[in-house]
Amino acid sequence: MINSDVVCCFGPPKTGTTWLYNNLVLDSKFSSFNDIKEINVWSTAELNRPKIQAHPDNDPHTAPTYSKEEYFNAIEDSKTPILDFTLCYKEALQDPENVKSFTDRFDVTFICILKDPIDILISSVNFLNMYGLISHSQKPESMQQMIDASKTTYEESITRPGLKNLFGLGQYSVWAPSWEKYNIKYLDYDRLNEANYVNKALDIDIQYPIQTSNVTKNKKLRKDLMNPDTLQVLQNFYQTDIDYISALKDKYK
Repeated sequence: MINSDVVCCFGPPKTGTTWLYNNLVLDSKFSSFNDIKEINVWSTAELNRPKIQAHPDNDPHTAPTYSKEEYFNAIEDSKTPILDFTLCYKEALQDPENVKSFTDRFDVTFICILKDPIDILISSVNFLNMYGLISHSQKPESMQQMIDASKTTYEESITRPGLKNLFGLGQYSVWAPSWEKYNIKYLDYDRLNEANYVNKALDIDIQYPIQTSNVTKNKKLRKDLMNPDTLQVLQNFYQTDIDYISALKDKYK
């Protein structure tokens, strides 16, 4: 059974993190910090802002805010692990001291959900309604051009940050190895619908009443309908990441 101070699930959007949080937070074995899913306080995800915004979608002038120390005090006072689903998946690579200071102070169990990088890209395109970016019939040359345009330096990416971020979401082999020295558990996205899989993988015992959460209903773009040559371009781009994920799944299955 997880008995850490904090259970922190990080990873790219569209990998099932909201589904997992919504299930875990309903169980009395876990706690939340004022019903906030993404704390964004020990990472640089929010440019180290000093206050935690409880509901960022609401009016920032009326939504409650909390300090880092209030959050840390809540962790120390809690009798059950606090769930923190801050999606700071590049943190251990870009700002390792933030992770170290967090884990030095608290016993943290990290969770990373492994999902096919191409599926992450397709889910993101559907979620953002960016169908003009990747269509079913798009020629492979166009896809390769977009991938090449996303391979920029940091300075160059300022002029086209959307492409760099979009294609970089599923590059596990770039950022995931930097987390391996921490207490981390991996979940296979393709097995989240298996009865008792999450319980066994996380060594917990709870019920999972929520079947779907934060699902993109309009799945206009689907892998099985994509131009096969275009799909192959994506396969080539993400091959190292696919191999890395496969190795992790084999190791922790």
